[in-house]
Amino acid sequence: MSIVCDYSYAVITENNTKFKGIDISVNFGHTKSNFSRELFILNRLIPNTVYINQMKQDYSEAYFYNKIVNLNAALVLNTKPLLLKKHFTTQEVNFGLGYSFINTENSIYYSSTAMPNLRKETRLNFEYQSRQEQLHASYLFLSKTLLNNFKLHFGITGKLNLERIKLVEKNSFYETINYIKSNDSIQSNSQNNYHFKDVNTTLTYFTFIVPLGIRYNIDCQTNVFTELQMGLQYSPILTSGEKFHKMISIGFGIRYKFNEAETEIENGSFW
Repeated sequence: MSIVCDYSYAVITENNTKFKGIDISVNFGHTKSNFSRELFILNRLIPNTVYINQMKQDYSEAYFYNKIVNLNAALVLNTKPLLLKKHFTTQEVNFGLGYSFINTENSIYYSSTAMPNLRKETRLNFEYQSRQEQLHASYLFLSKTLLNNFKLHFGITGKLNLERIKLVEKNSFYETINYIKSNDSIQSNSQNNYHFKDVNTTLTYFTFIVPLGIRYNIDCQTNVFTELQMGLQYSPILTSGEKFHKMISIGFGIRYKFNEAETEIENGSFW
């Protein structure tokens, strides 16, 4: 069953661009961070720490994990096709605001053998929570209508992120364990246990995303969509190491369309 609608907004002429609708969406995902970025953040939270600098040179294992929930609102503009005109007659520009909740857990280990009968293992564990404010803009290409009410889309998205970071004190600590070999047994004792204090810092960086999605028209004023986002986060503030790290998320959203009274569908305003 196809949907037939009347509309007046978002009709494209040769020289104009008009508002098409508003998108509200939520994304769930994670980023694949790296050693340089996480130690940079830790140094911002706890500066001038000797044992953190030692970690940079002699770590044997590192574990980084974060969870992201991202909320977005965007205005959508129908625009005259600029690229790939023959294949994608429907193209649009989105711009809006985003807000993210992020929880990051990090564990870094290193070990050293000071003497034949003494081995030291050090563990640095820190957890922080982030809140991000984002400005974002996208350029999207929409496929022809599939099965009456479906369309596919892809494009490119850029985001400017301001991240406010707060250390989670109860889950952040530094610990050294000595393993001493005596005859046929190994004994252990712990030293230099230290729990970090509750501190804050901020970061600014950019995100570049390739979104791939599918949308479905519920009626003349509303469609729903799901979207896979894959991209890179770029942190120019990092002084050394990798400035890029990967991110991936899956999103779900709804669009309210500014459709009123005229009659066409396939030029893209309907979507």
